[in-house]
Amino acid sequence: MTAVHASRTASRQTPVSDTGVVAGTDESLLLPARPPWLRRRVLRLRKYWYRRIRPDRVRLNGVSIAIDRQAFSDKIVRRLYDGGYEAEECQALAKTLGATDRMLELGSGLGYLSTFAARRIGSEQVTTCEANPHLIPVIERTFRDNRVAPRLLQGVMTRDGRAGETCPFYVHKRNFWSSSLSDLGTDFRRTAVPCMHWDTMLATLRPSYLVMDIEGGEIALLQDFDAPFVDKLLVEFHPQKTGEIGIERVFAQLAERGFERTRVTAGAHVYYFARPATAAGDASSRAQAF
Repeated sequence: MTAVHASRTASRQTPVSDTGVVAGTDESLLLPARPPWLRRRVLRLRKYWYRRIRPDRVRLNGVSIAIDRQAFSDKIVRRLYDGGYEAEECQALAKTLGATDRMLELGSGLGYLSTFAARRIGSEQVTTCEANPHLIPVIERTFRDNRVAPRLLQGVMTRDGRAGETCPFYVHKRNFWSSSLSDLGTDFRRTAVPCMHWDTMLATLRPSYLVMDIEGGEIALLQDFDAPFVDKLLVEFHPQKTGEIGIERVFAQLAERGFERTRVTAGAHVYYFARPATAAGDASSRAQAF
């Protein structure tokens, strides 16, 4: 599962194009307004500079992230230097997160999106959950470095878990970024993490915006989803882990509950869902494709 300097006014609900760029994007939200050729050159120079200099810290759309090469995989470091780490999700969030939203994120990662959201709408309106215990110090550092304090919960969200119970969680012995609720072999170490009950959490927090990147766990949580206070969802699906049938079932059930679906970017399984009322008054019609 990128912080933008933006005023805390209600954000416009603008679709994102298949190229991963928000349709009708105000370029000032992502980079200072420039001709397209100059913007491409700036991005190439940025990529070259980061990879050549290899700094210990990067800044993505206003969010400062410290790079721990002992803890981060090479792939994560490359994505941070290239500016591609959770770029699609952040671009979509930049155009759809409103000043009055209450955001719940499942799958904190580095704490990037929750930091972005907290800088935009305030820490008190953001809650983020991460199952992997090794990532908690990383997330807390990101929060400290950016002077935000969203609510951070550590544990696994389940449909049948109860407060105080634990469930098994498997972390790769050499790369703790690789983790799973399933035992994938001898390279994984089993640990116990707290369980959090999904329906109870929703009823308690009453979020208006859900953000999910939980490596396949999204299917179980979104099946038969019924939370009338939730108006927006930004979800990364993982068909290689869940299969297509479960995803199509979730699409159909969300459509029955009034959510319209748009794909954030071609080549990635990131989707934005919104009830039509949340897009009322939007200059760009929700009929316009991502």
